[in-house]
Amino acid sequence: MQKLADGSVAVVARDGDLHIGQRGRLIVVTSSDGGESWSMPSVVAGEGPDDRNPAFGQAPDGTLVVAFVKLNRYVSGRYVPDAPIDRHHPLCFVTRADNPHADWSPPARLPLPPGSYSPYGKIVILANGTMLMSLYGRRLLDERVEEEDAAFILRSQDAGRTWGDLSVIAGGGFNETALLCLPGGRLVAALRREYRDERRADDVWQAGSDDAGQTWSQPRRITRKGEHPADLVRLHSGRILLTYGQRNPPYGVRALVSDDEGESWDDHQRITLVGEAATSDCGYPSSVQLDDGAILTAYYVYESFGPFRAVVGTNMGIHAALVKYDEAALP
Repeated sequence: MQKLADGSVAVVARDGDLHIGQRGRLIVVTSSDGGESWSMPSVVAGEGPDDRNPAFGQAPDGTLVVAFVKLNRYVSGRYVPDAPIDRHHPLCFVTRADNPHADWSPPARLPLPPGSYSPYGKIVILANGTMLMSLYGRRLLDERVEEEDAAFILRSQDAGRTWGDLSVIAGGGFNETALLCLPGGRLVAALRREYRDERRADDVWQAGSDDAGQTWSQPRRITRKGEHPADLVRLHSGRILLTYGQRNPPYGVRALVSDDEGESWDDHQRITLVGEAATSDCGYPSSVQLDDGAILTAYYVYESFGPFRAVVGTNMGIHAALVKYDEAALP
């Protein structure tokens, strides 16, 4: 989700299939009344197979930019996790448009080294206009795939037309990473860590950079197990809001607040934004703050026992939803 230059809000989401499914496509919806109502969806990418995992941003010149990956691991329509893929030509692409509901450009392949990758989260902009995109994946080194994910940054100097200068945020199992650029130029990253030991649940770690993302501090853990992935937004007050999926019961979305630009988080004030998801397959929040101070947090759930049940009489299945609240309501 991004707050656009004209004050409207745009959400890029995946629809068309289950959490894993080859019919998946990317759509965009917009709101011009603070999230109270939303447009009909327009297709961003739908050629398949399984267009998914968008990174979304607005370039300094106003152009909208979406990067995504095609998950080509289907055999006769069935998802096969270990299906052979061409790691020498990663299926990551970028598309651009003048406005959300205009025609999106033909997807252009991102220039990535051999391996398998996926974009993630909000594309951020440095003071000099450089766009930074978060990606994660595993590189192919000497024809051998790395055993664990790493988090990366890819850069664009021309409003998202071309990308390059790949650099590493952190290796060793870090993947879905949210980026935030602070007014002084410091970058904050909130990284999901996935453990090879299946008895350990994923969590979120934090790292910082003072050289435009070329080098990063050693990551430190900031959420508990089963709390991931994360999103970051700087509020009008200067506080930072970290939202994340709560994959421990009660399932949903929670938040932490930092009063010192991410140096510390108020762990004693864990804010429940959503608590009625029916399963741990939930989260992926994305937040923006409107000009009037209201905060919007969009999120994903597989099933919900929340207010929608009272309307339709049953669970909605997979859907995206949004919660709206005031900054003044945060502790």
